[in-house]
Amino acid sequence: MTEAQVTAGTSRILDRRYQRYTGPRKGQAHATWRLSVHAFQRLLGVRRPLRYKVVPLLLALACFVFPLGLIAVAAFVPGGSSFTFNYSQLYNIISLPIFIFVAITAPLGLIADRKQKSLSLYLASPLSRNTYLLAHAAAIAALVAIVTVGPLLLYFVSLVIQGTGPDGITGFASDLWRILAAGGGIAVLSAAIALVVGALAERPSIAASAIFIGLTVVSALTTGAASKLDNEFVRLLSVGDLDDQLVLHVFDHDPGFGIKFALGSAAIVAAIVGWIAVCSAVTWWRYRRLVVSR
Repeated sequence: MTEAQVTAGTSRILDRRYQRYTGPRKGQAHATWRLSVHAFQRLLGVRRPLRYKVVPLLLALACFVFPLGLIAVAAFVPGGSSFTFNYSQLYNIISLPIFIFVAITAPLGLIADRKQKSLSLYLASPLSRNTYLLAHAAAIAALVAIVTVGPLLLYFVSLVIQGTGPDGITGFASDLWRILAAGGGIAVLSAAIALVVGALAERPSIAASAIFIGLTVVSALTTGAASKLDNEFVRLLSVGDLDDQLVLHVFDHDPGFGIKFALGSAAIVAAIVGWIAVCSAVTWWRYRRLVVSR
């Protein structure tokens, strides 16, 4: 466009210089909540292309296949309602897809933020490093709770509908809180493990391999050491075995599959709390020393 074509009165001055933000300020708590929601959606592939949704959704559905199969058998097969499992046996069966779901999906948020250099943008907001980690921890725990609480809760509801569930209000409340306690405890422990692996690993493949190989090797070593030393407390060093043990002790069931540690519930809970504290401390130390670049 030439100067001759510019007509008078069509130009506007848009530069109004720096102006202070005058909108509502919702503070650090709101920023932490929004980041947690965003991290949760990101791990599930919400608002992202289809290729980011396939793996987490398929792995999550795999955790529900067996309880859905039990419900179908009870509903459509004559006498199928007598074919039941207790909650400990059910969790033992679905623990492998849960393990795979956590290893592949949970550590991705921290790794992606560092790789894309978006951490500096988050820290430029009201968020601190502590609240940033807290938001991701809450997102991962909520994500894992879908596959640790969801299948057991679905099976519990199906038993109640079929009339083969717990007796009375007391039995109903007892089973419900045990499901929430066991599933919630496993979700928090898994979130702590995923955070520390995500904080230390630089690639998703390395994070998943570290969880798979690390927990498997440690479980084998502690099992052998406990047998050789004749000391059951050595088994508490295997963080990968504590989820099964928590379910067994919360529900006080015969294991049916696997081994129940000859330790009290207090020892199992103390070990889980200890591992959560150790993983949280290492994650905090890693991000405390991390140099954030734009």
